[in-house]
Amino acid sequence: MQKKINNVTSILLFLLLSQQALACKCKDKPTLEEKHDNSDLVVMGRVVSTKLIQLDGREFVEATYETIETYKGKDTKSGIVLDSLTSCRLGIRTGVRYMFYLKNNNKHVGYCSGSHSIYPNNRQNKEELKKLKSLLDQ
Repeated sequence: MQKKINNVTSILLFLLLSQQALACKCKDKPTLEEKHDNSDLVVMGRVVSTKLIQLDGREFVEATYETIETYKGKDTKSGIVLDSLTSCRLGIRTGVRYMFYLKNNNKHVGYCSGSHSIYPNNRQNKEELKKLKSLLDQ
C-alpha cells in the first residue's frame, strides 16, 4: 500500500513540475501604455481564417483577420498575423476577436507581446478599449 501511495505521489509531483516547466514566461508584462507606445500598429480584428504553415523549419498558425478598429498605425481592412506553436501562443481561433500589438512589420503575435483575445462585453476589455481610445485622442 505504501508503494502505491509513493507511486501516486511521484506521478502527481512529476505532473505538477512538468506543467510549470511548460508555462509561458515573459520577461516583463508591459502596461497598456507601453504596448501602445512600442507598437507601430494596434488593431482589433476578427480572425476569419487560419492555416498551419512552415517557416524556417518551424510551424506557425497563419491567421487572416478583418479589421474592426485601428487604434494606432495605418488603417487597413484586413491583415495577417503569425502565432507560434509554443507555450506563449495565443491559440488563435477563427471567429474570435483579438487585440494585436505589432511592431516593425513583424507579424508574430503571442502572449508576451501583449496581443490577446478580446470580448467587448468583458469589464477588463471595456477598460482597455476606453484607454486605447483616449490614447488615440492624444
